[in-house]
This record gives sequence, structure tokens and C-alpha cells, in this order.
Amino acid sequence: MSEISKGTIITPANINHKKLHPIGIGKGLMVKINANIGTSRIIASVAEELKLISAQCTAQMQHEEFS
Repeated sequence: MSEISKGTIITPANINHKKLHPIGIGKGLMVKINANIGTSRIIASVAEELKLISAQCTAQMQHEEFS
């Protein structure tokens, strides 16, 4: 049984988008973190943004360990 049919991987897509390039999200797939350091209107500190990215990476690694 495929991961998609088991529901552990999804491919979100909006049929109204004509130039769609769907990607998979779910168990066993790589994660890309896109960060625009220094452009946040909410967090003014680059150091704070880097701590947030580090926390996100740590959370992802812990999630993968327990999945």
C-alpha cells in the first residue's frame, strides 16, 4: 500500500491553479525551511529569527525520531 493511500503523505493542490507543481508533505519526506532572515515585521532581531529557525529544525528532527 502506498503512503498516499495510507494517508501518511499528501499532495495539497488547488485545481484552480493552472501552473501547479504539487509537492508531497508527510512521513518520510524531506522538509525545506524557507527563511527570510531580517525581513520580519514582527521580529526585529536577526538573532531571534535564527533561534526560531533552530527550534523549528530541532522540532522536525525530534518528530522524525518518534514517527
